[in-house]
Amino acid sequence: MNEYEKGLTWRSIIALFFAVLLLEPAIIYYYLVMGEIMPLSVWIILLLWVELSGIFGLRLRKQEIFIIMTFEWIGLWTSTWFAVDLIKRLYFANSEIAIMLGVSKLVPPFYAPVGSDALRVMQLRTFLDPAWATPLLVLAFSVILSAVANLSLGLFAYNLYGVTYKLEFPWASSQATVIDVIAEKRSAELRIFLLAIVAGLLYCFLVDIIPYMLGVILPTRQPVDLTPIADSVFPGALLLIPTDLSQYVLGLILPVEVTLAQLVGMAAAYIVGNHIITLKDLWPLEAKWRPGFSWLWIYQKSQIYFWLSVAIGLGIASAVAPMIFRYKNLLKAFKLMKGVSGGAKGSFYLLMYLIASTASVIMVYIFVPGFPLWILLLLVVAWSFIVTMLQTYAAGVTIGFDVPYLKEIVIYFSGYRDPKAFFAPIQVYTGGSTVAQHLKMAEILKCRLSDYIKAYFLVITLGFIMSFFYVSLLWSVAPIPSSAYPYTVTGWPVEAIEFWRFQKWLWTGYLFREQNILAGLVAGTAIYLVSDFILHKAWIPVVLVTGIIQPPSFIIAQFIGSLVGNYFIAKHFRENWSKVSAYMVMGFLVGDTSLRLLLTVVKLVSKSIWLLPY
Repeated sequence: MNEYEKGLTWRSIIALFFAVLLLEPAIIYYYLVMGEIMPLSVWIILLLWVELSGIFGLRLRKQEIFIIMTFEWIGLWTSTWFAVDLIKRLYFANSEIAIMLGVSKLVPPFYAPVGSDALRVMQLRTFLDPAWATPLLVLAFSVILSAVANLSLGLFAYNLYGVTYKLEFPWASSQATVIDVIAEKRSAELRIFLLAIVAGLLYCFLVDIIPYMLGVILPTRQPVDLTPIADSVFPGALLLIPTDLSQYVLGLILPVEVTLAQLVGMAAAYIVGNHIITLKDLWPLEAKWRPGFSWLWIYQKSQIYFWLSVAIGLGIASAVAPMIFRYKNLLKAFKLMKGVSGGAKGSFYLLMYLIASTASVIMVYIFVPGFPLWILLLLVVAWSFIVTMLQTYAAGVTIGFDVPYLKEIVIYFSGYRDPKAFFAPIQVYTGGSTVAQHLKMAEILKCRLSDYIKAYFLVITLGFIMSFFYVSLLWSVAPIPSSAYPYTVTGWPVEAIEFWRFQKWLWTGYLFREQNILAGLVAGTAIYLVSDFILHKAWIPVVLVTGIIQPPSFIIAQFIGSLVGNYFIAKHFRENWSKVSAYMVMGFLVGDTSLRLLLTVVKLVSKSIWLLPY
């Protein structure tokens, strides 16, 4: 059937309510106890709903499964943290380290209650206090504006990269392929998916369950660090061997030329580049390289001090250069937007983005009136657009990535040095990349755009409300932080120290280096021109950025996985490899995360038992 069908039905709505109402409190509680994100795969919930529906004689259509999968993810991993983050702000702003450093008094009231207000709030343990009025109002408006801006940007980004450039979006396409198989229950293809699940279960059992049962802590998923061994030959360069099989498996859905370009970007920065930095003694005084340092130290320090700035410049060139030199494609995307959902609605979405992003700027200016308005307007509106285009472009070619420190970039290059700005509700909208990937899935699965938009706002609203309900409930049971929630006692003080140290560091402006950003911008433009007009592979610069942003272990593993998949496994499946690889990847990840979730529950129970009075 070629017609687009409804995805938001009473069956999918019940599944969404289940995710937000029943799973959200478990995720919050797990974080407060363990300090980790619960390894809950949305595919587990999805398969559960498909089987339950079958038992009751209700067959879920692929459009319904798409809505469930897409928005359970948003409901569980986005909306869940609204209230948790407010409690953390309250603690950080009034922590001992903040008072000791004298920065607690710099926290503005729109960020979190401080002083006597904080003492009252922590004693009453409630959000229903006047001191919370401004932070809650700012948060509510930020959520609304973010939802509108991200949806609008996502619609445009997909029309540019999905429709005009016709990019594959390998991760989104693989998920859509598996959803189609699950819905249609094609036995031959479903068998591959189930076998991959078994493989994932077996792998997790061997590397996680058995060591836990034996009481042995083994770094079974940590890379083998060969960096100290390579110090005598390439001082400063990192060298490692990934050991997590799930990272290799991800490479099966990627072309070799893409993973090779990622590897080149990683090697150019963290092997060749770091070696040159070390030879020329360019490491800063507070982070001097010495023989014996691990790959993780070298990766983190070199990325922060050198390669992040280069990646920013390279990323800007990757996103902006095609719009300049291939401006006809940009104009075509604008024309296509006019046809989205019929009539003039496409233009309406772009107008909504401009309104939402401008309103965000005005809100920031109200609370931080000294901030240069025209710079804030330019950077929030334009920078959100550029970053969304960059991340969507990357997701269209690879698995994608997130650019770090976006808010800090905006503040630093504004020239405004009042520390209050770092607490301001400045938003750089990057969720449009996720929306664009969802739209790719919706196109493959023939789900109505109107249903997607309704579910989008439904889940964000419901998640926002229930986040405060569940956190308030947990807060009323015991103070946060307290021993009832162990991580808040052991982990939050450490996080507070890191938070304030990082803030002080940001105020110095040392994180972003103009010369490195400019070098990345020039190099990125040159690489784009050669890649597009000579090699006819315009995606190369954005993939190089991926190699710099993502951890080296992912990049190396994905390259090896793509080599094995495309040159050894693929020849046994011929023309069906793109679909088979999707079944293998998704199935393996479902099996792996399912057993890890079981182990998580066991650990959570063991951590909670000591709270009992016997």
